[in-house]
Amino acid sequence: MFSGLVSMWLVTVLGQTPGAAADTAWLKQVPASADVVIRIRGVEPVRDDLSKMIQAMSPALANQVTPALEQGSQQILGELGKDAFDASAPILALIRLPKPGELDAKKGPPFAAFAHTKNYTAFQKAIAKGGDPQSKHQSGGYDTIKDNEGNPLYTIKGDGYAAISNDEELMKSIAKPTDTLDKTLKADLKTSLFTGDLGILVSLAAVQKQYGDHIDAARQQLMATLDAVSQQAGGEMMKPAKAMYGAMFDGLKDADALVLNFDFSAAGLTLGGDLTTKPGTETAKFFTGPKTAAGDTLAKLPADATTYLFANTSPSTIAKLQSWGIQFLTGPDEKPSPEFQKALELQRQAGVKDITVASGIGPEGVRGLSVLTYSDPQKAVEATSASMQAIKSSKSELVAMIKDISIEPKAENYRGFALSHAKVTLDFDKLGKLQPTGVNLGNMMKAMMGEAMNTWYGTDGKVLLSVVATDWPKAKAQIDAFLSGQGTVGKTASYQSLRSKLPAQVNGLFLMSAQGFVNQITTQLSAVQPDNPALKKPGDMPKETVFFGGSILTKPGALQFKTVVPSAVGEVFEKGVSPIIQALTGKVNQ
Repeated sequence: MFSGLVSMWLVTVLGQTPGAAADTAWLKQVPASADVVIRIRGVEPVRDDLSKMIQAMSPALANQVTPALEQGSQQILGELGKDAFDASAPILALIRLPKPGELDAKKGPPFAAFAHTKNYTAFQKAIAKGGDPQSKHQSGGYDTIKDNEGNPLYTIKGDGYAAISNDEELMKSIAKPTDTLDKTLKADLKTSLFTGDLGILVSLAAVQKQYGDHIDAARQQLMATLDAVSQQAGGEMMKPAKAMYGAMFDGLKDADALVLNFDFSAAGLTLGGDLTTKPGTETAKFFTGPKTAAGDTLAKLPADATTYLFANTSPSTIAKLQSWGIQFLTGPDEKPSPEFQKALELQRQAGVKDITVASGIGPEGVRGLSVLTYSDPQKAVEATSASMQAIKSSKSELVAMIKDISIEPKAENYRGFALSHAKVTLDFDKLGKLQPTGVNLGNMMKAMMGEAMNTWYGTDGKVLLSVVATDWPKAKAQIDAFLSGQGTVGKTASYQSLRSKLPAQVNGLFLMSAQGFVNQITTQLSAVQPDNPALKKPGDMPKETVFFGGSILTKPGALQFKTVVPSAVGEVFEKGVSPIIQALTGKVNQ
């Protein structure tokens, strides 16, 4: 029936051009009951911009994809005809989700779409697939037509545009609208929907209402699967994961609406979005309160790590994250020991303000540098020591993998920091016996971190500094980079370009080095397959570090996020990841 228009959607979704004027006026005719709204931009500029992005990311992939994209778009445009609609102008589509068991496989869900056209008759004929549409005007202000198979469709003529639907009730609500998205959609969601090249609005409240039973069933199935994996691995391995996924399902129940927007260009891919929650819910409270910050500390971290994180959030959020962390050691059903409760109380008294972390795994082992701002940094040092000691009180199977935890207070005095040294020695033989994925975890962990995990932590009276390294000289090197400002993330061109595309004030920043990611994967896999020479060294990747990442910004009852993937990431992955895949599949010369 409407396969031609669906095809037109697909071509448009597969490529966009940024900066086009948004047809927000159409929202005045979109019923507020629409469960999904899709805003897309002209077929031709979409195709062109997507081709440019793919070409910039991977010329080899572009040689395969671009001709097919060009051929597909030309075929669809030829079927619809140039007079039927403006291929360079936006299209808006909306869907009502059918109740479970009510979907007509032939007709599809209730659906409507708006498109620019100067020739309403040509538009109707194109939808009818060249046949006589047999247009009949209805008293409700719309027309009924038939496609080339005799199936009914419904159209309406507007000022320079036309709309089509496969559902008469939906068309009635468009022709004579009452409650519309123009009135009910929140300003942030509206802006997000019409940002970039493609916008998708989903009413999560409607999804929960229509498919709540199915979502609950999926939750139960997931938990049962995690229980089965946990039993196979030894009993408690999946308890923390169950707590985390359970929180995600609870968050879905509290959510109201989600908007995603995409922007394709030769510079790369940008994905943004807004999530709103139902007022008064726990998730709404979770998003309310924390102040924003610039996250400048992240730029001062060493540039040779893999993953970077800055978080400026509320004490309640920190408490929630800490509770999840403890569940990894105790399980969600076990009450924290008095030792853990003491550590948590010291953390609360210390008053965390923001957290900045760099971490990675490479040929030199596990490494990490954390800079934390507290109201009382010395109290934070006490809390860190108490947390380390509290681990011994846990009866978790994970803790049973630890041979010993030793703490040497103020082991090093370096550049104004009094640093304690915590050494965690693992029982690699016990880890090796777990093997929940068929991998000897003991051998892998030993290859990556050596005989023990070493952490130096302390304060200069201003911040809490925590460094993870295989030995003290490597820890010093990370501290020197941070304090001297040499070889830091902020000095790289990739970081400067990426940061300029994200909000100036945020609650969270996430950054990853593309080369660091490849190096980390190679290190982990070579620990699993030590005899595979192809995993000893990553591919010949670009020397200049390429970062991709994003930001999180919380508002009262809402969350805004943005992710940027520069095109240069494509070359890194093509040269770095492809050899890894070949090595794992045995398709590399050895």
